[in-house]
Amino acid sequence: AALRPVLQNAFAKFRVRLADPDPAVQLARAKLLVSVGNGMRTLAMYAEAREALTEALELRRKHLPETAPEVWQSELALAQCDGE
Repeated sequence: AALRPVLQNAFAKFRVRLADPDPAVQLARAKLLVSVGNGMRTLAMYAEAREALTEALELRRKHLPETAPEVWQSELALAQCDGE
């Protein structure tokens, strides 16, 4: 339960502080969002996890080919979140 505010704070900061349009920054942001989203999912914070994972998937689809493993990773993480 102590991790909830930490994850919520991290999610908010990643959205604001990593708004640089550089694709490398956006892909790093996506990686962080997946980590935060998976942490939220583990803590049963499903709505917030879905939001973070959806944003990560959108970023990866924008900056990577559909066949990139990172895109698949985001799709899987989001599907796992939807399944819970």
